Amino acid sequence: MDISVPFTFEDPGESALPNAVMKGQTIFDPYTNISTFIGMWGFSSADLGSKNCSPCEYAGKFREPTNVKGTFTMKMENQEDERVKDTFKMALKPTETRWLHNIVAAGENRFGPFIMKGVLNLEEGENTGTFELSKYYVASKETSNSVKRDKKRKNRS
Repeated sequence: MDISVPFTFEDPGESALPNAVMKGQTIFDPYTNISTFIGMWGFSSADLGSKNCSPCEYAGKFREPTNVKGTFTMKMENQEDERVKDTFKMALKPTETRWLHNIVAAGENRFGPFIMKGVLNLEEGENTGTFELSKYYVASKETSNSVKRDKKRKNRS
């Protein structure tokens, strides 16, 4: 993945299950030059069609934004729902189908660093489309190295 983020990470690989799945609509406003991604998220694809999903909304400058900010809502049992802020860098990669783009993204929120992979279906010249993303929380290499260092110190004692 060729996205510059303030941490390094190991890709979870193709067989890893996502920690969250998002699906929705993207709208590009040519007057404001802002792309908005509005959808629902859940812990699995099955959650998206049920009451277990919650709203998410992200926005970034340009038709193909690179710096994206937004929130997702977490349903809290016996508490008020919580909005969690996400920021990430995103890149769109063309596919053999001209309106379909692969999405790769990396960012952070209060739960830690994450990467996202998915697709954007946006016909050339159109201002609306759909997206699907899978989010994977990853341990940063810095965190992994400090945990290994602490274990080595403990074993020497």
